[in-house]
Amino acid sequence: ASFTFFLTVLATKCIILGALGRKNSEKKGIATAGLVCSIIGFVLSTIFYVACVACASIGSSLLNGLN
Repeated sequence: ASFTFFLTVLATKCIILGALGRKNSEKKGIATAGLVCSIIGFVLSTIFYVACVACASIGSSLLNGLN
């Protein structure tokens, strides 16, 4: 879960840098591609992080139920 949290933070930084890079008219296409990839990465890493937390929570409650 800590790895997906790291990816979420990294994707957030990349979104900011991609938005700043779009201000340069020479490299606007590359900045747009980076921005799109960062948004996709952010969404996927957030989904995986939530899934990890949910799985750990369910596993913990199942183990507590065995006692």
